[in-house]
Amino acid sequence: MTQATIQAVWTTDTQSETYQDAIAIRYDVFITEQKFPEGSDIDDLEAAAEHLVLYDHTGRPLATARIYAVDEHVFRIERVAVLKSARKMGLGKVLIHKMEERIAAHGGQKIILNSESPAVGFYKKYGYEKVGAEFLDFHIMHQKMAKALP
Repeated sequence: MTQATIQAVWTTDTQSETYQDAIAIRYDVFITEQKFPEGSDIDDLEAAAEHLVLYDHTGRPLATARIYAVDEHVFRIERVAVLKSARKMGLGKVLIHKMEERIAAHGGQKIILNSESPAVGFYKKYGYEKVGAEFLDFHIMHQKMAKALP
């Protein structure tokens, strides 16, 4: 499968099939695989966020993330998840590219995110820099990161 065969779908509708696909991916990655507490991947920002799901050519959901505005020019990327079976296919790169595109289209000038510590190198490749010290989120170390958009 090539990145050209990936379909990116955005939604703000928490009743949509796309949103349900995002929740299913997050459940598989965060709750089942990483053992975060049940329900910890869903919060009161769901309706305020834009949710992105990447689908393969057959319509199978593979990866997801969400963005939301912290203020007029600062956006946060959260809930970045790629199914275990779809890793090493370049989908993380596609997610980052699509989210940055969307944030820039909304007038975003800065992006912030909390990376799981083992993924810091991934985000550094795309221009994100560490901010502050690592911190524990449930049982996984995280690092706040930021990037200014051109």
